Amino acid sequence: MTQSMEFAGLMASLRAPRVAIAIPDEDWEYFAFRGMEFFSRTWGGAGGVLLPVSQGRFAPAVARLLRHYDPDYLTTLQVTVGDREALQPGLLPITVDGKTLEGQERKDFLAQTEEHGRQVIAVTIGRDSLTALASDLSTFGDDDGDQRIYSVHPMGSMPSELSAVEGDHAHQILLESGDELVDLAIAIRNGRPISPLEVRRISDGSLSHREVAGLLTRDDAIQVGSPFEATRRGLSWISHGFVRKSPVLVLGRTANDMAIAMLWDRLVGTGIWLPFTGRHKRWHRWLGSAVDWSRLRADRKFVITSASWSEEQCMDFMRRLWAARSMWDPSETEEPWKYVPPEELDSPGRIDLRLNDRWDERFAVPVTISGDGSAEMATTFPLLAPEDLANSPRGWIVDTEWSEHPIHSHPAVRGSDLMASVQDKYETFVRPSGRSISFESGRFDFVASGASKYGQLAQPRLRWPGLMNTLGLAAASSGHRVQSSHAGRTGRLASELWRGRERLADDLAGSRRVLLDALTTTKTKNGPIDKGDGVTNENARLMVSGICVVPLAALERIADSAVARPGIRSWLDELIEAGAIRMGLVLECAICPWPDFYRIDEVGTHFDCKRCGSRNALAQERWRDPKGEPRWYYSLHPTVTQFLQSNGDVPILAVRQFAAARRAYDVEFELEILVEGEIRPKVEIDFAFMSRDGLVIGEAKSVGKLDGQNEKERVRDVTKLLDAAEILGAREVCFATTMTWGSESMRAIDIAVGRARRAVTVSILEQLGSSAPAARRVLHNPAGP
Repeated sequence: MTQSMEFAGLMASLRAPRVAIAIPDEDWEYFAFRGMEFFSRTWGGAGGVLLPVSQGRFAPAVARLLRHYDPDYLTTLQVTVGDREALQPGLLPITVDGKTLEGQERKDFLAQTEEHGRQVIAVTIGRDSLTALASDLSTFGDDDGDQRIYSVHPMGSMPSELSAVEGDHAHQILLESGDELVDLAIAIRNGRPISPLEVRRISDGSLSHREVAGLLTRDDAIQVGSPFEATRRGLSWISHGFVRKSPVLVLGRTANDMAIAMLWDRLVGTGIWLPFTGRHKRWHRWLGSAVDWSRLRADRKFVITSASWSEEQCMDFMRRLWAARSMWDPSETEEPWKYVPPEELDSPGRIDLRLNDRWDERFAVPVTISGDGSAEMATTFPLLAPEDLANSPRGWIVDTEWSEHPIHSHPAVRGSDLMASVQDKYETFVRPSGRSISFESGRFDFVASGASKYGQLAQPRLRWPGLMNTLGLAAASSGHRVQSSHAGRTGRLASELWRGRERLADDLAGSRRVLLDALTTTKTKNGPIDKGDGVTNENARLMVSGICVVPLAALERIADSAVARPGIRSWLDELIEAGAIRMGLVLECAICPWPDFYRIDEVGTHFDCKRCGSRNALAQERWRDPKGEPRWYYSLHPTVTQFLQSNGDVPILAVRQFAAARRAYDVEFELEILVEGEIRPKVEIDFAFMSRDGLVIGEAKSVGKLDGQNEKERVRDVTKLLDAAEILGAREVCFATTMTWGSESMRAIDIAVGRARRAVTVSILEQLGSSAPAARRVLHNPAGP
């Protein structure tokens, strides 16, 4: 396999880990408080999330946002005897030296146990269940697939992959509103101290309703102690992409409402959980005013959503808050909010807790490029440890992004797939993360004594697999395989003849498209193709033995003013040299007689007839115009002709138009997905590429209708493509046409999407390759069953 060397422009950033703790749906309030206590003593814990698990699964809206959150570690909470006693007093019998402890003896024993050793009796979610929950995520895992951090406890020893922080005593303040879930909403925003030095309560007047409402709606003017402040030392919130600043209010008092608000807040920074109902009338005035201030600061409408309330309930509650505000403008007649179902929340950007001054380091690193598009670093990673950060290097994560080679972040892509062939896999743990590659900064062989700044961090030699590699890994994880179809191999050869797919795409979509169309025809009968209106022998295209041949004069006539004449000549010369266009003569055998096209390489002073093999002298009688000198004709390479006649250009045009809105990287065309062991394709894909938001697959048609004689068949074909998206882990499915989609096709797409097993995004592209503005309509994450 051929290889080449080039320099990759890498961007590296150091950040705190993203940790997600799964908690059981039963007694979730208690475990949520304990989870917040753990985050409040963990470096970067202000960016952690809690995830309720019901019947072994996350709720669909939670699972979708969790994939966007992209945790480094998915873990669960430990449960001790003391924890069980707090939840269900007296449930577990305690026997010491044959005596069952009761009353004060039992309390004293539990207190002593909690203070010394914290004996763990169980975990809230089993290892197998946690592995199943993580199956759709690209978290750090051991070689056997287990999670790197299985369980955590607020007061237990901190896992080596994470770093504990000592909280500032000035910020160890516990806030109590008198409502358990409101206190939990405060903890999500502020943190939850384990051993508070001060308690402020609404009941004793040391905390006001206004202060709580301001805290919940992220009013920075409200100053109270926040345990989270210590977890953010040395870190800053850094945004990536376009982050929507309008607040998202999540209503309802269920565990999933909490999780959605928390995930959105950690993703975008504007998630607000309001666990209030109509019974909280004393709060309405202050909540309405606080929400209004939040809206004014963002200078835009806000979004309301809920996992447990209907749209009508959400709208009714917001109107109550709005009517209860202490100050309002009577000239405002429009409601400044809109309802969005939780499964449709989306943002093209995100935020992260990254190390101060270490979130945008750029390097030019030599990489080796293989023929399949994979790339490997030729040297170790040139990263130095920070000078002034006290946290252990084991607590950091390093994100490495190569903008020209994004990674398909799929759980089937393991760390070994992202390491160069010569890399020691035991130096560090590696995983795909969004579009980048992330690795744990701690080295297995790290010795602190005398270590240089260069040797303190892991420095793996990374590998960026080509898209076809990662698609194969994703398909294999569900018992499938991916291969190029015959059309795909034809398209690859055509692109190579054109010296690259980008150059071919430029010609297909640009002014030179008329020249390609002139060199392509489906007519098979020999003789002139063009007739009438000034078309003469000198500027007429011919069909000779199934080949379309065109003289330069015909190309100039057809292009007219679209392409300048010198441009046509230089274009021909470049493609003749590349082999995509062939230059030759139309000659007739003196024996058969048989007219045919002979490439310039086949003709000297004599030529051999392609039909009978007779030797002919290149005399005047043999060429087409007996009066003048022989005329040069041009024809496309047969592979390029086949590529265009089979509409191979349509997928290229689709990717090009889609890339106008979102850049397309690492494109593959004409793929087949097969069940392992079978030879008949399960589904065919016209194109697949990486965008800034993830993998996109699609179907491209030259006409504005899907295959299938009836609605049932059309829905079946759309469903196949949606199934392919699930197999490959695609974020978006695209349907593209050079025309306009007919109503029957659109109905089939709507029906199939409505029946999809998981939420999908469907893009509709039309008028490909035309000069008309791009008509792109997105059916965004509809709610499936």
